[in-house]
Amino acid sequence: MRSIVKAVLAKALLGAVLCASVARAQRGDSAAAEQLFTAGREAFERGDYATACPKFEESQRLDPAAGTLINLAACYEKVGRLASAWEAWRSALQVLPPGDERRPTVERMAAAMEKRVPRLHLELAPGAPPGTRVARDAVDLGAASLGVALPVDPGRHLVIVTAPDHLERRYDVQVSEGQTTKLEVAPGEKRSAVPPPAPVPTKAPIAPAPTPDRVEASGGTRTLGFVVAGAGVLGVAVGSVSGILALNKKSEMLDDCQRIGDRYQCGSSGLDAADSGHTLATVSTIAFAVGAAGIAGGVYLILSSNGHATTALAARPIANGTTFGVVGRY
Repeated sequence: MRSIVKAVLAKALLGAVLCASVARAQRGDSAAAEQLFTAGREAFERGDYATACPKFEESQRLDPAAGTLINLAACYEKVGRLASAWEAWRSALQVLPPGDERRPTVERMAAAMEKRVPRLHLELAPGAPPGTRVARDAVDLGAASLGVALPVDPGRHLVIVTAPDHLERRYDVQVSEGQTTKLEVAPGEKRSAVPPPAPVPTKAPIAPAPTPDRVEASGGTRTLGFVVAGAGVLGVAVGSVSGILALNKKSEMLDDCQRIGDRYQCGSSGLDAADSGHTLATVSTIAFAVGAAGIAGGVYLILSSNGHATTALAARPIANGTTFGVVGRY
């Protein structure tokens, strides 16, 4: 039986193409619609229905015609859009004149498709709150659509039910060809009845570590203090040796020189001893000063590495030079 129907459909489609082309030529329809229709027929004949259907749809939008609707209905059936195919067959019947030779074929196809189209029957559950809204596949359904078996395409359909002050509820429905599926729907629970989410446990804040009154000096500071103090001791030692040598040179000068009044008369040995003594005295003075400063600085660094001591470097002038020292509080 289905093979006979397909043969009749093929003949009807061929006649539709010819009639549609003649009618468009008579009415002077747009060339764009005609070109789209031709491209759709070529895609349909090679089995590319995904390309053919949009071509027919656009041609019908630009220039509505019964022949385009007939081809569009056949294309919808090929891609499984049975509800859309049935609607296209019925729309073609509405525009075909009573004496058109295509009417009998289109009527048979529409009747056969009506039996294959699945239907989805949605009803509100008793006690559904006022203002409940139902949407099927992102299409809002009014109150008149509820309680009626509406034609849909086979496959999965998403039903979303909402209401004021209620949670959204979703239904995933699977419908099959030729079957009617009934479904009672309602929105989700009232928002005030939904327990609040459990509080997320939070970690106790970590108390900051106590900040010491003084930041203890690193071991490097104490080591540096010993190095500086050692250099100071070396300076003092150099100063001491230089001082002793200067005194010896002074003795040599006195041995070689004769004092006449407030002056000395010296030979070459005495003059050399006097020059050497003067140089050694200068070296002794500088070495003592540097050594004393090194010792004082080293002691300061060593003591300052102790967080519980307050130290200070002090200098005190004396008659023949300067003394250095470290003042500390423990």
